[in-house]
Amino acid sequence: MFLVFALLGGLFGALASDLPVVGAEEILAEIRDGEAVERFQVRIEGDLDLRSLDGRVRSPITIVDCEIERPVRMEGVTFDAPVRFEETAFEEMALFSGARFNASADFSYSTFEDTVFFDSAQFGGEALFCATSFGRDAYFSNSVFSGVADFNFTRFAEEYVLFDGVLFIGDAHFEDAEFGRWTNFYGSRFSEEADFLLATFPGRSFIANVTFEGDAKFAGVEFDSFAEFEDSRFEGDFFLYGSTISYMKLNGTVFGEGSQVHLNNTEIEGFVIPWRTMENHLVFRDEVYMGLVENYHRLGWFQDADDCYYHYRKLSQERKEIGWSKATDYLAWLSCGYGVRPDYTFAWSLSIILLFGSVYYLGGGLLQPEGGVSKPSSAGGGKEASPMEAAAAAGSAGPEPPGLGEAIYFSSLVFIAQAPAEYRARGRYRYLVIFEGILGWLMLALFLVGLGNLMIR
Repeated sequence: MFLVFALLGGLFGALASDLPVVGAEEILAEIRDGEAVERFQVRIEGDLDLRSLDGRVRSPITIVDCEIERPVRMEGVTFDAPVRFEETAFEEMALFSGARFNASADFSYSTFEDTVFFDSAQFGGEALFCATSFGRDAYFSNSVFSGVADFNFTRFAEEYVLFDGVLFIGDAHFEDAEFGRWTNFYGSRFSEEADFLLATFPGRSFIANVTFEGDAKFAGVEFDSFAEFEDSRFEGDFFLYGSTISYMKLNGTVFGEGSQVHLNNTEIEGFVIPWRTMENHLVFRDEVYMGLVENYHRLGWFQDADDCYYHYRKLSQERKEIGWSKATDYLAWLSCGYGVRPDYTFAWSLSIILLFGSVYYLGGGLLQPEGGVSKPSSAGGGKEASPMEAAAAAGSAGPEPPGLGEAIYFSSLVFIAQAPAEYRARGRYRYLVIFEGILGWLMLALFLVGLGNLMIR
């Protein structure tokens, strides 16, 4: 009994889905006579070929919720009136190559079961492909969209999706669109906003050498495979927040003066872009910077990782309120460049040695113990002094004070180890020696830690 009801249900469903049949020649005749074409819920049989028509198509065409059996051939045809193929199923190829739509063109909610060609087409008004389904390859190469291009919720097949060389003069919307295994936007130009919010790129996406004059919105996008944005240019903001990026290449990318890159809450496995390219364009977020540092470490770009971390700490310091935390950060910046600039420590060490050596010299803070050798004196017209006279002269003159070079030598040994035995500090300079020794140990520790990080990796 159940099987009988199932068969009857399928039969009634098939009968209910049958549509009235209209010949394609009937529609062509109306177009030749300049009449408006209006068809709703019919099945069009025959060749819908407008190439044989002379001149422009001035008739508005409205074909809604229909089925078109044979291929649609409209290459090079110029449509002066609105064209509407909404909720229509194209069962075979649809060829609109080089077509010109001077008014609006609406293909929303339609289904192209076979390959579709819109390459080199020109859309003078709105181009609506909202929630359209493409069963096979979709070619839009070198097309021009003068008005709004609406591809929201469009589903491309797991095939080729070609938008290379396309000029989008108006806003371009691909929100929640699902692309194919190979998506190509190479050399395209978006004059206004490019909206790819929540779109999915399951295959390789080639969005290289593309110019985004307005905002490029790729927030919430899933790049499941390689996404190549090489040599592209972003004049507006580049939104990637909340996206999932498997591997994205941005080598050669250029950002405009006021452009900002938004990466907050973005999951990144591989993000290939030199740090210097977006150093002044990344929107500040703690997790974003730390995620990029890890990304550069995975890529083996250790210098970019250090530069990114240094820039992050510098911006973080500037945003802190005046207090101990800010003072500590400031000291970390000056002394060792937040641990990634050992040359800072080396330069400070040299400066400290020279400074303390100069103080010892100019202030007369060093003495040479009695082991120093004094010059023998002569008396009586070159007559050599007796040993007793020489000893007396030496005792009265005392040891000579060290020179500048000796003072710097003393300072360097104090800085790296301990004071040399042949010199000693006098008076209050003894405390200065202790202070320099403490600074030396601290600076040497910082330098060795920073240098060790560089050598280990």
